[in-house]
Amino acid sequence: MFSALKKFHKNEEGMEAVQVAMILAFAAVIILLVWSFWNPISTWFSGNMSDVTDPTKMPTAQ
Repeated sequence: MFSALKKFHKNEEGMEAVQVAMILAFAAVIILLVWSFWNPISTWFSGNMSDVTDPTKMPTAQ
């Protein structure tokens, strides 16, 4: 069994497909997280952007 694992480890055929599958899975997780938490993200972003665009909260030049 050890020799079979060693042979599999040295064989790099199909690694591109595994890498593509891992990238797609990672992207799917990110999309799922954003989709699941869109309301809190949107609320947080809107609140922070209103702080940035509020002229009364901008620093004054000295």
